[in-house]
Amino acid sequence: MATNRPVPVIKETLHDFFREDEILQAKEALMHGTNDLSVNTKSFYEKRIENKVKTSIDDIIGIWLSVDEAGLIDQLPTYCTVNSSRIPVLPQEMSDMEFLR
Repeated sequence: MATNRPVPVIKETLHDFFREDEILQAKEALMHGTNDLSVNTKSFYEKRIENKVKTSIDDIIGIWLSVDEAGLIDQLPTYCTVNSSRIPVLPQEMSDMEFLR
């Protein structure tokens, strides 16, 4: 994953920011976007019953990492938001500028 943020921080931010329905829709869209790619993501397709939000976020990150490791990120659809207030902000203390301070 092309990021300089720790994956646990990304997962926590997603968990704290997005509603359950948004997370489940994002997972579904990402799974749909990987259908034509030659990447094994089938293990992430099962429906979650317990800790649905946490495990769905784990699945989203797992799918993304699998596609990234296969070098196919550029073949995924581009995902956008219609409401810019629905974009999470990672904690400031994790930014590069904060590290330099």
